[in-house]
Amino acid sequence: MAAFAAVVWAGAYGLGANGLRAMSTEQAAAVLSAAAVSMAALSDSLARQMAPGDRHWIRPQFVPVAVITLILAVLAGWYEFKPQPEFWARGLVCARAGVSFALLAALPLWLLLRRGVLLSGCTAGAVAGLMAGLAGTIVLELHCAIPDAAHILAWHAGIAVFGALIGAGIGFVAERAAR
Repeated sequence: MAAFAAVVWAGAYGLGANGLRAMSTEQAAAVLSAAAVSMAALSDSLARQMAPGDRHWIRPQFVPVAVITLILAVLAGWYEFKPQPEFWARGLVCARAGVSFALLAALPLWLLLRRGVLLSGCTAGAVAGLMAGLAGTIVLELHCAIPDAAHILAWHAGIAVFGALIGAGIGFVAERAAR
């Protein structure tokens, strides 16, 4: 969680918080609360997946699905779908920035995971990838002032989903290679 907080702070400080200024107080509270709850659930799940392991309050395979569902529901619920003339051009700018910060957040998670003994590489990879991707998503939410739901769901939340998929893929390959 410290890596997540550091990356989000660095992103908001480095890129600016134009998106936060463009949000209403309710939107900001909903987005940041969902991010905090998600990160707490993800870090708890990741810690419980390391040997010797601990009982889970929800099956570890369902945690990334629940977090992605929560994030998408909050983002879709608080923003309106508006026509955006430069959807791809603006979206690619956001995606580039989001992936950069997700990669920055992935580094300390990778250092942590390579030292631990994981019960399931694929699930732990999905959780870690989602944590890193969510850091990129929140940086974009704080920075980007485009209030279009389609833009936010595709380009901002897409970073978190992409991170979970890449993490699961890397965990799957690592798990198979170890066998």
